[in-house]
Amino acid sequence: MALALIVYYSLTTNTKFVSDLIVEELNKNNIQATVEVVSYSGVKPGFFSTINQGFKMLGSNSQKLDSPPQNDPRKFKYVLFGGPVWWYKIAPPLNEWLKTVEYDPESTNFAAFITCGSSGYEKGFKQIEDITKKPLTSKLHFVAKELSKNTEDVHKKVEEFVKALIAQRNVAHIDVKEVKTLGKGNEL
Repeated sequence: MALALIVYYSLTTNTKFVSDLIVEELNKNNIQATVEVVSYSGVKPGFFSTINQGFKMLGSNSQKLDSPPQNDPRKFKYVLFGGPVWWYKIAPPLNEWLKTVEYDPESTNFAAFITCGSSGYEKGFKQIEDITKKPLTSKLHFVAKELSKNTEDVHKKVEEFVKALIAQRNVAHIDVKEVKTLGKGNEL
């Protein structure tokens, strides 16, 4: 059985919701998932807290996590990172976790799922690729209003995200409205 590590930070539970769906989909595909939640108590939900965090990000990206990373990404075939983007950057707690650990780009496939208010996810994906020094095998983003519906489209996007990760195809972005046939019945 293949092993996957899911590392995520979630302030509003949107990213946690997506992570839970990904775990279910990985299990369906006989991949055992270990989930590590990045814990950071320096930010609380709310408008003023978000503005304050934005100003902190302008000065320094360093954050003190509540606890150090618990898992070594080099021990997993698949490593998935999840979190929100704030001010067009991945949330500082996830960024700090990413910068703290070591990676094995030769034997690990990386993927990312990002939640956002409306935009910024592409820069978040790029930021993760720069840190891991490897292109993401699969990318997934959700705008917050998509998640509030918990529709079939949300599940479909997660399913396609996991399929792309397992197939190890280099996927630029998954959008259920634009599912394309790659040939011989293989759908992305």
